[in-house]
Amino acid sequence: VRVGQTYSSTTAWVSESSVAARIPTGSGVSLDISVEIEGQAATATGAFEYSPPTVTAAEPRNAPLSGGVIVTLTGSGFGNTLGPITTSFGPGGSRACGNTIWTSDTTIVCSPLPAGAGRPDVTVAIPGVSFASPGPVVYRPPPALTNAEWAPTSASTLGGGSVTVYGENFGDEDPGSGPVAVSIGGRPCAAPLAWVSSTSIVCSAPAVVGAGLGIGMVLGPHRAALPGIFFTYDPPTVASVSPGNAPAAGTGSNASVTVTGSGFGGACGNASGAETSCGIDVRVAGVPCSRVLWFSDTSISCAVAYGAGAGVDVVVDAQGQQASLAASFSFDPPLVTALAPFSAPSDTAGYDITVYGANFGARPANRSVSLPGGGTALLGTEVVVGQTACAPVRWASDSSVSCRISPGRGTHGVNVTVAGTRQASTVLFTYLGA
Repeated sequence: VRVGQTYSSTTAWVSESSVAARIPTGSGVSLDISVEIEGQAATATGAFEYSPPTVTAAEPRNAPLSGGVIVTLTGSGFGNTLGPITTSFGPGGSRACGNTIWTSDTTIVCSPLPAGAGRPDVTVAIPGVSFASPGPVVYRPPPALTNAEWAPTSASTLGGGSVTVYGENFGDEDPGSGPVAVSIGGRPCAAPLAWVSSTSIVCSAPAVVGAGLGIGMVLGPHRAALPGIFFTYDPPTVASVSPGNAPAAGTGSNASVTVTGSGFGGACGNASGAETSCGIDVRVAGVPCSRVLWFSDTSISCAVAYGAGAGVDVVVDAQGQQASLAASFSFDPPLVTALAPFSAPSDTAGYDITVYGANFGARPANRSVSLPGGGTALLGTEVVVGQTACAPVRWASDSSVSCRISPGRGTHGVNVTVAGTRQASTVLFTYLGA
């Protein structure tokens, strides 16, 4: 059995007056059907036609007036790869796609889409037949945003609530799962997104942080921003910091302090306990923490960098909105463990000693001065032998400083003070001789 010029792959005898055959892939109308038996043939002229090519959907379905995008069309009856296929839009197929790429009997690609307006019919032409379908592509001018309002007026960093955006050219049908999105501060609104009309659309605010955040929309290939109106979330609060202390050199990357409070936002695409991308920063004594981890809207942690002093502030910055807990954190006071040397002649002048221990401070560039003759002094660091200052103090590391002693007599404790903090030392220095 042959349909047009293509033989059926399977033919079955049914009776003296009937045979069954599998219809081959093809296209066209008024096609002959022939039955051949041992060299003899009978033909029914123009007795068969394939279903015409029909387009039912497009992705994306919103396009700019200038065209230029690649559109995938789905439907049926697109035939096979044996013959040419063209796609065009508008009355009489007046505007053709740059290329039509056949993918399957149900999918073709228009690349690129021609310019147009409105919702024109689409015509698909395959060998033997062309057919126009109602337009699945809507040419739209760019959307324009004019206003927005939200309820409740206080925006929780947990997200939720209703944000309504007003403007024009939002389309003439519910976009459903199409390429329409509203964003706040660059973060897409949470589902659901509800199209109301060509002039309004409603979404649920995302769980993020910040103040003065812009509102934007993506509609197909178009992007638009709302001028002069900004979205502000509730500011953060800080209730506690635990633990409330750290070495002067910081906690290191493998340890952290936990900050509890509120207004720390959502996961921003990160799992709980992952490094945050929500724009949350933590500073201890004015120095930024590293590796800020988000756990929930009420809990974050960070690795404290370095510092000195007792009763310093912890500040959380949520994209420009700040909260602090005053005098909530302290760096461990300096501890003296050893000297070199432990003694010197009593009338010695200009004699240097090295003091060893911990928590003498870190990162001298942030609070240091250069000393005459070389070396670095760490501001706020003092060494005292008995009641006499040992100066100038040259900082070497968090565990080592040196200083020049003055002449003296007797045995005295050696203490180091950093940023007003110290702990009593049992390490002694002895002046030798009368």
